[in-house]
Amino acid sequence: MANIVSRWLEERLETSDLIRGFLFRKVPRGVGWWYTLGSATLVSFVLLLITGLFLMMNYSPSPDHAYESVQFIMQEVTFGALIRSIHFWSASAMVVLIGLHTLRVFFMAAYKYPREITWVIGVLLFILVMGAGFTGYLLPWDQKAYWATNVGTAIAGQTPLLGPLIQQVLIGGSQIGALTLTRFFTFHVAIIPLLIMLLMGIHIFMVVKQGISAPPMLSCKDVKKPPLSPRISLKEAYQQQYQAAKEGGETFFPETISRDALVALLLVIVIVTLAIILPATSEAPADPTSTTYNPRPEWYFLFFFQFLKLFPGSLEAIAAIVIPTLAILIFGMIPFVDRGLGRQWAQRKRGIGAGVVVVLAFLTLVVMGVRSAPVAPAGEESLLVQSGRQVYKEINCAYCHNINGVGGNIGPDLSTVGGELDEEQLITYLQNPHAMVPTTLHPKLQFTEEELEALTAYLLTLGATIAYSSEAPELFGGHCSSCHIIDGKGGTLGPDLSAVGSRRSITFLESYTADPGSVLPETTMPAYQGILTPEQIQDIAAYLYSLKE
Repeated sequence: MANIVSRWLEERLETSDLIRGFLFRKVPRGVGWWYTLGSATLVSFVLLLITGLFLMMNYSPSPDHAYESVQFIMQEVTFGALIRSIHFWSASAMVVLIGLHTLRVFFMAAYKYPREITWVIGVLLFILVMGAGFTGYLLPWDQKAYWATNVGTAIAGQTPLLGPLIQQVLIGGSQIGALTLTRFFTFHVAIIPLLIMLLMGIHIFMVVKQGISAPPMLSCKDVKKPPLSPRISLKEAYQQQYQAAKEGGETFFPETISRDALVALLLVIVIVTLAIILPATSEAPADPTSTTYNPRPEWYFLFFFQFLKLFPGSLEAIAAIVIPTLAILIFGMIPFVDRGLGRQWAQRKRGIGAGVVVVLAFLTLVVMGVRSAPVAPAGEESLLVQSGRQVYKEINCAYCHNINGVGGNIGPDLSTVGGELDEEQLITYLQNPHAMVPTTLHPKLQFTEEELEALTAYLLTLGATIAYSSEAPELFGGHCSSCHIIDGKGGTLGPDLSAVGSRRSITFLESYTADPGSVLPETTMPAYQGILTPEQIQDIAAYLYSLKE
């Protein structure tokens, strides 16, 4: 039966010639283990696709259920924790492997004629892989996911001219919420994987069509280059050199493909082992009202965040957008600048030197990022407020109530309740809702005195208004406006403070104004304690806290 089907297909598709041409093609001499990085990258992508499909079966891309669905996968689904952990480690593996593969191609000058387009497609694939990592960031909907995405979208918003539009498209509104999660989910599971598969298909086709690049002749001393006529074309010169490199070389099957298969097997074993020993974890559920969490990116974005620290204030937009864009353009244009057939390191001293400098700079930034512990903001929240936040979560208030776009819509929005009700009113309502609002559907809950005090303290922080004197804007203008801008007026050396009250608590603003170094050690802002009185610092902080979106 198999022979009948085989003959039927052969008569119509003539597949035997294609298969023979693919498997038994000659490979240049010197092709070794470094050349397995491309196929290993493909294997990691296949693992991501397979595990991603299983995860999609149980994941719910909504703020109300995303975190719980991830916990369900980890705790209830058979092999769910293993599948998620394999997905997690496969993502890191793919970033490492595509990075190493790119370095191998660069240092061996495999981007040169006739493989310029293959290089450009590889650069696009690298960008898509990083984009997949960024969009997958938000899906667990925990604290790290929410706040790291908040930082990432804010960076995108700094793009000249198009920044606000890009940020709006990514977020889907004024703040991260249901639309953001849906859009990131769509990008992560559909748009980006489809683009990766398309470009990978073209990339592999071109590698097969053009042949595996020969190692630089420096590493193949026994390959004698044929004499080249001064009038010979670039194409003819390349073909002569490539044919000479393949003389005495191995065939793709079984020699080359066996190395690829062995590396693929070892890669799967390593990823599964890591998934078992170091499984993926989740932090606390996303809390948009938190003012204490310090977002910290995955390791493959650490270099970028560390790089941003070198450009404070208004220069951050240059570091976040301009320099990376120029770097990508230069990276993609390498084959069109470094032309010719010379691939030995001795012929490419400047290029090799520049590559080494970039690699060392990248590794330095990564190490600095790993070693720099997250800074805990000083005086962000009292223990009482933190306890109240925990009570709010434990009794599942978010099922009915919404805070800053997160939560249900059955009950009133509590985003500004601290500015609408005083402490006595909140306590009265929490103890007996019907005594204050007879028509309410809110159930009467039993709280201990400690729980009631903590929950009230937390609710009072939501949208609470704090009065400031008429002198506060003048104090800001005299001491701060030379560096900071508010509503289009002021300097641009420091961050725009037009809506800082939406991002920072009053306590943070007081602490940071008084002694910035105690909050963010790497800041260049001077301390104002000793220059301004404590009352003036509180006045400026209250003024800044009133600036909300």
